Amino acid sequence: MSDDYQKQLLAYNEDKRTACKYGDKCYQKNPKHLEKFKHPPSDNLKEFTQATKKQKLNNGESNTTHASKIEKDGPENEDNSELNIENQSENEDNDTDKEHQNTTKTNNSQVDTKPESELTESEFIQRNFLVKMPDDFYKFWEFCKIINEKDPLHAFEKVDLVLVGPFDVLAGKFQNVTKTKNEYLRHWRYYYDPPEMQTVIKCYDKEGYHIGYYRDEPLSDPCFVCSGNLINGQLTIMAGNLFGAVNVYLDNYVQKKCTPFNKMGIVKFQTKLKDYAKTENITLETKTDEMKSRNNKVVTRTFSGIGIVVPYNKKTQLGYRPLIETKDKIKKLLNNIVEAKEDGLRDDFLSKLQPIITMASIAADECDFGTSLELGLDLFNYGGEVFHNIILSLLISSYQLLGRDSFGDIMQAHLQDRKKSNNLSIL
Repeated sequence: MSDDYQKQLLAYNEDKRTACKYGDKCYQKNPKHLEKFKHPPSDNLKEFTQATKKQKLNNGESNTTHASKIEKDGPENEDNSELNIENQSENEDNDTDKEHQNTTKTNNSQVDTKPESELTESEFIQRNFLVKMPDDFYKFWEFCKIINEKDPLHAFEKVDLVLVGPFDVLAGKFQNVTKTKNEYLRHWRYYYDPPEMQTVIKCYDKEGYHIGYYRDEPLSDPCFVCSGNLINGQLTIMAGNLFGAVNVYLDNYVQKKCTPFNKMGIVKFQTKLKDYAKTENITLETKTDEMKSRNNKVVTRTFSGIGIVVPYNKKTQLGYRPLIETKDKIKKLLNNIVEAKEDGLRDDFLSKLQPIITMASIAADECDFGTSLELGLDLFNYGGEVFHNIILSLLISSYQLLGRDSFGDIMQAHLQDRKKSNNLSIL
């Protein structure tokens, strides 16, 4: 062992910070992560693993799966197993990784340090809802003010829609109102809404139909606008922006709900929306180029029908691996757990779920972060309080590793008070 390496190892061992469990393979560049966790010397990982293994055993600790894999692979495989984001970004197969690195993750520092009285409406939304709203969100609000200047929230009431969520900020409903961080994150968050979805429109119906933006990164532009309900966890992609989504809704409304007496009025109403969108150069396409590009990056479909996008290298297949059971088998197992009438029987079914959870966690340990994200979202989408602790364990870790910490905060707040209700306002 070289003197230089000995010094590095000594400094590492004396460092009081928590050791990052991903060790030398950690790809995180987030300053908060680097400040919180210590990382081993990277010039000789095998030598470090062997040196620290003895220390861990002496302390009564077991090696992580990740460290064991590195030792088992041996020196000849170290170069192939090492994750090098900078080199991969030069590869065409790694466009997603490059995009992930360049995306701002949770950089709310400038907004967080401002006094609330100095916040703009968009900054207020970013601070309290942990997402940025796109341009079409604000243009849609302007259109609603044209339709109903006194009460823009109810501009679409004649077609059973009302604006909610972040629109309440634009309506001034949060002025002189004090709420907790978690309350803001639950404002109009429906039972099946994953952290990636932000509801902005609700429907006056018993099924809880609602419309919201869906994004893969907390502070990135939405990928599309989709709809959901309280009947099941299915999400339906509608269009690339809010104007396109509402246009789709109006098409369906005219076909299914209009009577001969009100059809003409609804058609004129829809024409106003189309004319405004054209004037503002807003597309009404249901499949935009951005949506098609995102679809090509999907590594797997979740129970909701919406695929997940994570940093993934097609050449090395690093970033995601399939779950060890099929979707049908997992759904059947989850149903057995929820429907079990005796604790003992439920525990038996839960023990059958454990290997799936364990393998998803091992996948995350080995930098296939998409696997644990997939399982966590599937459990959330299936529903049932019995899964909440498992969901939190899988998703908070996955979101942190992916640099999507805000989604973990949203999930934690949601599961603290998850309601199957059609009235989810905190005001």
